[in-house]
Amino acid sequence: MVMHRSLIDRFFRQLALACIPLAMLPTVALAAKAAPRIWQEPHTGMPFVALPKGCFQMGSAVSAKGAMDGSLYQFRYGPGADEQPRHEVCIDAFLIGQFEVRANDWVKVMGENPPGGNGPEPAGGISYDAAQEFARRLTQMSEGKYRFRLPTEGEWEYACRAGQKKEAMPFDNDHVDVAWYSVSGHRVLKPNAVGALKPNAWGLHDMLGNVWEWVEDGYRHDAYSRHALYNPVVKEARDGQRVIRGASHRSDFIQVRCAKRAFYPASDALGQIGLRLVRQP
Repeated sequence: MVMHRSLIDRFFRQLALACIPLAMLPTVALAAKAAPRIWQEPHTGMPFVALPKGCFQMGSAVSAKGAMDGSLYQFRYGPGADEQPRHEVCIDAFLIGQFEVRANDWVKVMGENPPGGNGPEPAGGISYDAAQEFARRLTQMSEGKYRFRLPTEGEWEYACRAGQKKEAMPFDNDHVDVAWYSVSGHRVLKPNAVGALKPNAWGLHDMLGNVWEWVEDGYRHDAYSRHALYNPVVKEARDGQRVIRGASHRSDFIQVRCAKRAFYPASDALGQIGLRLVRQP
């Protein structure tokens, strides 16, 4: 019996892969299959997920759906070209909030209700400056044991993609089950309680939709041509603008992508903008 050459090649590739020791397989690929390692912040109860170090392709290819249209009524967007060039970025291990910061988390740290949100809903109406103050106070509460901060753009997109390489929403197009966002006939009128929908492959909820999330970086249209390979961050902000990521419940599906960048003034607040924190190991 004659076996087709392609079948023979496939057999030996699979056999070789099966013989590779587990420790030699890529860290990110393993982590995408494993149950999340969760650490709970003792003062607020906020759960943080430990993410492995790894490298990924950040940004969008020129042909990515939605990358060519950066306009939307709520925000001043840079054009889709600010998601390019697509480039490799390597990120050290870190811990990131499993959920967006909730209104009740905000009360425990700041001693007052946030401008938007109640109980398990994401804290909304938060400016970049207020988000930084929240992180500073939580760090102070830990008495030097931990440092909390906003994620960098690279960390945020790495966490959102969760080891997946495709450009679109990383949820097999089952959008309504994984992200609060708006389309014709399906308007989401306000943020919803965090964690109500499916998580991504690394166990993180609401990375897309619900509320936009501040990141550490200042906004520059040409940021991706300036990025370092390892742990890039853009410190300077153009005209006081800071980057927001992840879209909101009012966004349409074209905005609901891991690569989508938007920006807003650091001192201003809007009901659809909240935050998610990182804890440095």
